Amino acid sequence: DDTYLAVYEGATCPPTTLLACNDNFCYYKSEVSFAVTQGTEYLIRVGGHDDWTGAGIISIDRDEPSRAENSYHVVTGSGTDASAVLDGFTITAGNANGSWEHRTSIGGGMYNEEGSPTITNCTFQSNSADDGGGMENYSYSSPTLTNCTFNGNSSVGPGGYYGWSYGGGMCNYDNSNPMLTNCTFSGNSARKWGEFNYPNEGGGMCNYESSPTLTNCTFQSNSADDGAGMYNEDSSPTLSNCTFSENSAGWDGGGMYNYWYSSPTLTNCTFSGNSAGWYGGGMNNEDSSPTLSNCTFSGNSAYRDGGGMENYPYSSPTLTNCTFSGNSAGDWGGGMDNWDNSSPTLTNCTFSGNSAEEGGG
Repeated sequence: DDTYLAVYEGATCPPTTLLACNDNFCYYKSEVSFAVTQGTEYLIRVGGHDDWTGAGIISIDRDEPSRAENSYHVVTGSGTDASAVLDGFTITAGNANGSWEHRTSIGGGMYNEEGSPTITNCTFQSNSADDGGGMENYSYSSPTLTNCTFNGNSSVGPGGYYGWSYGGGMCNYDNSNPMLTNCTFSGNSARKWGEFNYPNEGGGMCNYESSPTLTNCTFQSNSADDGAGMYNEDSSPTLSNCTFSENSAGWDGGGMYNYWYSSPTLTNCTFSGNSAGWYGGGMNNEDSSPTLSNCTFSGNSAYRDGGGMENYPYSSPTLTNCTFSGNSAGDWGGGMDNWDNSSPTLTNCTFSGNSAEEGGG
């Protein structure tokens, strides 16, 4: 049958030095063991026959009972272009707990620096990092992802006195603009460890000075302090036919948080059942002015203000043909709350069945 899991020394293709191979004994959770040498690169081939095609789960793990010493990045795509293809793999158990200086604290599942590979039918699951638990796209990295899933990944932040983390599922940083189609982000989280903690942002995705394009993507049951589904800072992503549901923010922006001159464009998007511990159950805009067309906000909630949407300060979103229904707030603005020089523009929008304890249903 000649199906195998093989490890070669050196990262060039075709490889020359075979270190380990389980020959014809590949099956679910097959393993190979081999000694590693510091500074040496290795090439791992998973599945396949003579042409080495096939798919499998990649988990690089030391002979150590916990995950603490696992590989910093399971896969790297730095310096690649669209001709580099990753298709049909499950990327799991990466643990980027190194240093920012060496970029070993970001991108537990996959790390791309100035790289734009093509990634199709892949699952990123149970990876962790300070930033970008599932994937970090850093410095002009714009991969193309189709039919991919990010599930149960986490950004945990550094320990010590201070703690912060960004992008449990994916973090896009410094002009990185990936293109995602039919991708799902579920159960990802941005959480903290430090004694004094900054907000932890972007449970599903965090964008910093980056503007990805998303089509038919779903963000469900992600969690963070701010922007449980998506957090945008000085970023203007484009989203079409995307869904944000049941995401939970400890502070602001259950579905999405737009901060510091972020102006995303959303078309035919749905925000439902998201919640925030303070402001903006569906969406929170701070110094930001997104453009929304044919979007729906339903059943979102905020403990304080803006069950559906919160705008402050100097936030002036433009909404056309949007619907706000059944949203709720503990204080003001069940559907929408605007304050501190915020002046949204609404055309053909509908507000129905929203509620607030103090006023402004």
